[in-house]
Amino acid sequence: MIELGWSLLFTVINVLILFLLLKRFLFKPVDKILNERQSIVSKNLADADEEKKKAIEFKNQSEKAIEEAEGVGAGIVTDARRSAQSEYDRILKEADVKAKEVIIKANEEAVIIKERVIKETEAQMVTLAIAAAAKIMGDQANPTTDKELYNHFLTKAGENIDEQN
Repeated sequence: MIELGWSLLFTVINVLILFLLLKRFLFKPVDKILNERQSIVSKNLADADEEKKKAIEFKNQSEKAIEEAEGVGAGIVTDARRSAQSEYDRILKEADVKAKEVIIKANEEAVIIKERVIKETEAQMVTLAIAAAAKIMGDQANPTTDKELYNHFLTKAGENIDEQN
């Protein structure tokens, strides 16, 4: 059986003193350190949650900004295409106007050249007719004085040809 004596009493007192000393010098500081670490961990978790919320908000803002930038970019591209098309149309119209002007000018120059060629041909024909008439008549005709006679002859001959056509 268990003996209840002074040694048991001292053992209980020693255990109580040891418990109180351990509680005072070991458990309280360790408990204090654990509580401090728990508060630090809780604070870090709260900060991490707040940072996560900020990151999510920043991500949403970034996505909105990207969408807006894409919209603006698409608008810029559309405006640039519209501007390029209007510039293309304007250049095409200018080119068409210039081409028409060139054609009109070329036609006018062709008419002038045609008239000049006709006049030169007529002059050559007159000269040839005078020379031919002079050969036929010999030295009897004076080509410079009879030039008006030959011109009159060729004019009448030309009018007859025009009337036949």
